[in-house]
Amino acid sequence: MKWVVSTRVDRAKAARAGAIASAAYAAEMLADLRVLRYDFNDFTLLGRPFTRNRTLWLPIGAVIHMFNGTVLGLVYGWAHHFMRGPDWFRGLCFAQAENLVLWPLMLVVDRFHPARREGQLATGWSKTAFLVGVLRHAAYGVTLGALYRPGARIR
Repeated sequence: MKWVVSTRVDRAKAARAGAIASAAYAAEMLADLRVLRYDFNDFTLLGRPFTRNRTLWLPIGAVIHMFNGTVLGLVYGWAHHFMRGPDWFRGLCFAQAENLVLWPLMLVVDRFHPARREGQLATGWSKTAFLVGVLRHAAYGVTLGALYRPGARIR
């Protein structure tokens, strides 16, 4: 007897789930920026390399963030078939794995990013930065997993 996993992906659902999960990530980010007062803003991280104008880099970063989250939702649409457990847990594990894999890039960000050099972004290589990454990716992952369920509809 063979164990077969369906890898069929509902791309539209995965993209919508990724976009909505990106909004959950952004909401958590705005909350932790206020509560923890640790100024590591992902919109600055993503948008600042394109412009020196703060009123432009935040929306540019938000658009890039939404795009990344949507693409990551598509990857999750494929990957979730190979994971076990409740849907929210699959999403959580997927997002934390992405966080863990990409976190070492913060060493490069800290050294070369223009916002770091100009004091507009806190260090990405610290315990606090890792904590906010875990919190933000938890919001993204749980939302993604809850929304991208086989047979469920996203309204």
